[in-house]
Amino acid sequence: MSREIDEASGDPQPDDPHYLKNELYQLVREDDSIFEFLQNGSLDGLWYWDLEKPEEEWLSPRFWQVFGFDPSAHPHRSDAWRHMIHPEDLEVTLENFHKHCEDPNHPYDQVVRYKHKSGSTAWVRCRGIAIRDESGKPIRMLGAHTELTALKEAEQALQEAHDELEHTTEQYRLVTDAMPALIAYVDPQRRYRFANKAYEDWYGLTTAEIIGREAREVMGEETYGALSEHIDRALDGESVMVESQIRDRTGNLRVAETRYLPQLDPEGAVIGYFGLAVDVTERKHAEEERVSIDKKLQEPQKLESLGLLAGGISHDFNNLLTGILGNASICRMELPNDAPVIRYLEDIESTAGHAADLCNQLLAYSGRGRFVIENIDLNTLVDNMTHLLQLSIGKSVTLRFDRTPDLPAIKADASQMRQIVLNLVINASEAIGNRPGMIALRTGEMSVDEQYLTDVSTDPLPAGDYVYLEVSDDGSGMDDEAVAKIFDPFFTTKFTGRGPGLAAVMGIVRGHRGAIRVYSEPGKGSTFKMLLPRSDEAPKEAAPRAAETEPQPALGGTLLVVDDEETVRKVAQRALEGHGFDVVLATDGEEAIEKFKDGDFIAVVLDLTMPRRDGVETFREMRKMAPDLRVLLMSGFNEQEAVSRFTGRGLASFIQKPSETIRSRRAAGEDPSDPEGLSPGPLGLCTENS
Repeated sequence: MSREIDEASGDPQPDDPHYLKNELYQLVREDDSIFEFLQNGSLDGLWYWDLEKPEEEWLSPRFWQVFGFDPSAHPHRSDAWRHMIHPEDLEVTLENFHKHCEDPNHPYDQVVRYKHKSGSTAWVRCRGIAIRDESGKPIRMLGAHTELTALKEAEQALQEAHDELEHTTEQYRLVTDAMPALIAYVDPQRRYRFANKAYEDWYGLTTAEIIGREAREVMGEETYGALSEHIDRALDGESVMVESQIRDRTGNLRVAETRYLPQLDPEGAVIGYFGLAVDVTERKHAEEERVSIDKKLQEPQKLESLGLLAGGISHDFNNLLTGILGNASICRMELPNDAPVIRYLEDIESTAGHAADLCNQLLAYSGRGRFVIENIDLNTLVDNMTHLLQLSIGKSVTLRFDRTPDLPAIKADASQMRQIVLNLVINASEAIGNRPGMIALRTGEMSVDEQYLTDVSTDPLPAGDYVYLEVSDDGSGMDDEAVAKIFDPFFTTKFTGRGPGLAAVMGIVRGHRGAIRVYSEPGKGSTFKMLLPRSDEAPKEAAPRAAETEPQPALGGTLLVVDDEETVRKVAQRALEGHGFDVVLATDGEEAIEKFKDGDFIAVVLDLTMPRRDGVETFREMRKMAPDLRVLLMSGFNEQEAVSRFTGRGLASFIQKPSETIRSRRAAGEDPSDPEGLSPGPLGLCTENS
């Protein structure tokens, strides 16, 4: 693949990333060998040199960190590092550089010394490759620095110890036994001539059992097979550094960083090699744990971001649906029942209703669903859904129920719980497909600890007693990758266009301070287990249906309607004026306060989310001017969340968007003798004595 550099775009702007860095990104995308080179040295300091502009060189942050410097304090210049390298090594480095430029087969690879910020010497392996144009001329140089200081110091310590104590093996052992690394010396016949205590302990052998034996016998076939290639290289005179998995005396696989250092005689022949290995298993585990923790920390951030997006979209869409449904409702009220256009209005209302359901699912995912919390018997709820569930599954699928008697109640929204049960059962039925299968619904109670909840929820939940619903199927099952994404919005293992899907289930569960766990294997079916905190209160019994009241005459007075959506304002105005009210409109909190100062209003219909001043600030300011003012809060978010911001402040009522009509509590003129406190109000719903 060609490595030409396209410079047609010209010089980069001052605020752009360094152009050499951008070129490097392009090379990585275009040339697999460049990617492999970077991958092999990804923990090293990297540099990229423009040979056509020799003063320009990009140096990665790790390059400077190896030497103890702050990367931001050093420019991307080729002369920035030259004062740090040992003069003797600079000469060797430049000589190899020129040879490599002339001959691609000549490796640019050498170990050099740098001056560390602390004043000490830092050893690095400096290697690189030339990037050439179509004619073979070098135009860039890409390289990496591998820090070898610790290994070099160990190597030097070993070499010095060997030179000084060559004839005093016991003293040599005292030095090496004090080191936490596995150290051994092996001759060209691959027989051990020395092993320190750490080496003996690793394999569970004594010195007598190691010395004189071949490496294959001591290491075992598995470990020797993994390392034999590197041993061959050492016996060929090459210094080798490798990370590999080797077994200890207990049979456990451990991760070790191993360095093989050949020893040469005065004629340059290999007379053996030193092996130096450091157990880095715990460090690797710590790195994996850090990655796992980072992932868990990122997951709630992702859910929160997606939740905010879903909630914001739903809120704005609800405003549009309020206008559609409100206008359709007003039209129906003003037309006779046999008017030909009624059926078209019904289609509008039905379609808008489906859109409102989609908004509800988005709100559910965001944790802002419309929850009406009460004490619910989960067994009763499932029993009452039996017929609906039977109609929702395939004809060849069997439903089985396993209910725990005397199940404690849960505090939940019954309609949202029904949505969860229905979604999980339909999902199980689709996993089974057209073949015969079984779906099992189980209820029960269990005590769980914090660790169990941490594994199944991104939100912190208290340990304790939870009521669970378990839906199992013997369908196709899922692999780990699918399970990890199953609650992502719009994810499906079947076909596209399924909507939020199980993401809405997760949103509802999170909104109820619960958790959900998925067990699944390909070909073995799936189990979804939902846990919700138990309630110590008895389930709520169904209240008798209230008798419908007679229509009441239209009321009068002036109302202030505040909403930043013009469609919502117009619908409210038409409905309220149709019931005898005078209506003043305001587009935001600031305008509402100004009009409120100059008007005489019996009540205010107030949107929660608005520019300039939101509903909370506007409410607070109006109450300062009129403490007894009746305020009806209007929002597309659920009542529990919206009203919680007004706790203790005396809201007259809450109006949920969207609706075919707007709910309005009687702000003035109500009949105190009304025994139910309810009478029909604007737009066909009710007003209530407050």
